[in-house]
Amino acid sequence: MNKNSPDTYVKNPYVINVRKCYNDLKERTQQVNIDNERKQIVIEILDHEFQFFCSQIIIKEDLNYSDDNKQYELSTSHVSFYKWLAYDLTLQNHTTIQSMLTAYSVGTLGSVVNFNNEIEFMIPKYMSHLIFNHKEQDYAVQHWIKENNYRIDLYANKENSELFFSESIEPKIKIAPEAQSFLKTNLIKYLGSDSQRTLFLGAMEGLYLKDNEKVFLDLRANVFCDLIKQLRDDRELLITSNKTQINKWICNNFLFNLKGSPAPIKKSYCTQLLSGREEPSKANRFSIKDLIVK
Repeated sequence: MNKNSPDTYVKNPYVINVRKCYNDLKERTQQVNIDNERKQIVIEILDHEFQFFCSQIIIKEDLNYSDDNKQYELSTSHVSFYKWLAYDLTLQNHTTIQSMLTAYSVGTLGSVVNFNNEIEFMIPKYMSHLIFNHKEQDYAVQHWIKENNYRIDLYANKENSELFFSESIEPKIKIAPEAQSFLKTNLIKYLGSDSQRTLFLGAMEGLYLKDNEKVFLDLRANVFCDLIKQLRDDRELLITSNKTQINKWICNNFLFNLKGSPAPIKKSYCTQLLSGREEPSKANRFSIKDLIVK
């Protein structure tokens, strides 16, 4: 077999060859039907990113086909690992992304640090740099994040189960799974303390907290109530409980930022907010237009 034959190069399907990824990204970018100036800017960025990648590894000449390709394989320890992972995800078949991310997260392809956080906060940012259509890949990444960062078994142990009222005492607020995911992923950043994460996730699934526990969300009450109102008013029926039930759930579970300090919300004020009073400004308002309903 010729030393330059492609048949000599075999790799794990989830290992990223940065040189191939770079060339494929440039080709996809060139195919986009937009003005050439914008395409050229993206290509220049990719050129710079590839040159930086190469500057961080040792490039050898006169290697056979297999070894030449292997030197461009992305290591999980490389400083640009998450950026090239994000870029490569835009080229993947969306049906393989779940398995690919899981393989990296469990360390099958090398040791990773803060993988789940990086996937949630950095990967979407890097993917957005690219101008060709990768919506299906974006959705697949979002789904992996929701499944792996925001799912907990609230009744997996006694300690967790004792944080919430049983449904026989306080029936859950009826929140569709898509709306639960939207609330969790959009509001987690306003959580006052990471120690309240389990309480927060349970509350966002419609449960009631016990023993006067309350989750502090570092935002104004009218912003939160407006979001809940949007979800309840949506034609997809994302929240189907009535206003009285929702009012009780909000007042029981949450504290909000009032002039810089955590504060509960009065039932009468909550009723006004759920009816559309004191609607937040457009800049401060959450938008549910990108919420994916299956």
